[in-house]
Amino acid sequence: MSTGLTFKQIADAAKEHGAAGTPEEIVAFALGFARSAAGSDSKEPVELYFMPISPNVLPVWAFIEHCGIPHKLHYRDLLKAEHMTPDYIAMNPYHTIPTITHEGHHFHESSSILRYLCKIFPTLAAKYYGNFDPKRQCLIDMALDERQIGVYAKFSEKVVYAGMGFAAKESPVEASQSMSQTNARLKTFHTRFLAEGFVGGSTPSIADFSMCALIHCMKSGPFYDSLVPEIRDYHDRFMEAVPAFAKIADGTKNGFDLGIDDYMAERRQKYNDCKPGFLDNR
Repeated sequence: MSTGLTFKQIADAAKEHGAAGTPEEIVAFALGFARSAAGSDSKEPVELYFMPISPNVLPVWAFIEHCGIPHKLHYRDLLKAEHMTPDYIAMNPYHTIPTITHEGHHFHESSSILRYLCKIFPTLAAKYYGNFDPKRQCLIDMALDERQIGVYAKFSEKVVYAGMGFAAKESPVEASQSMSQTNARLKTFHTRFLAEGFVGGSTPSIADFSMCALIHCMKSGPFYDSLVPEIRDYHDRFMEAVPAFAKIADGTKNGFDLGIDDYMAERRQKYNDCKPGFLDNR
C-alpha cells in the first residue's frame, strides 16, 4: 500500500525533524514515524513535582512546555522541606526533584524522565531522542551521562550552587581553578557532541535541554561570563530554538512568581557581597 509520499518528501521531513541526510538516518526517521503513528501518544497528563529554580527541574519543565505535552504542575518548596513529607517520600524515597507521576507510576531523575517522555509521547517528542535510531539515541545518552556524571557531579557545587546560595563560596583563586576545570570539560563536550550545533544534529535533543539548563544556572554568580565563547554561543542557540525556556525562567510569566532568572538576578549581588567560605542561602 503506497503512502503517496516520494523519497524526497520523506527525506525533507526527516531533515526538518533533525535527521541528517544519510540514507540510514532517513530510514530510521521513517521507521520511527511509523512506530509513532502506530502507537499514538498517551492520553494521560504528566504530573510534575518541581521547584522553579532547580537546575534538574528546568530541562524537564521546559521540555514539557516546548513539546506541548499535557501536564499538571505541583510546586514543592525544598526550602520548606515539602519534599520530605510522607506522601512525597512514598512517591520518591530519594526525595529529589523533579519527580513525575504518570498513569499510576512514579519516576524521578531528570534524564530518565526526559527519555520516558519521548517514548510515551512519541508523536510529540520522539524527534528529540533520535527518532528511534539506536545510534543517535546512544550519542544523546552519552551526552546526558556527561552532563550528570561529568559536569554536574564534579563542578555544580562550585560553579552553580555556590552562586545560588546553596554551597559555600570559594576564594577567588579556588573559584578561578573551578571555572578553568569546568571550561575544559565543557570544551571537550563541545568538540565531541556539538559539531552540527546541537547534540546529534542541527536541532536540540533532550541532552541539550539538560546541559543548557545547567549552563543557564551559572548566571547566578560570575561564572557564566567566564565560560568559553563557544559554550555561551551554544547556550544562546538553544535559547533561540526553545522559547519555552525563557517563559518558565521568568517568574512574571511562569505562573509561580519565581523563576530562575529572577532568582539569579537577586543572587548575583549577594554572591559578590558574600565572604569566601560562607554560605549565604538567599
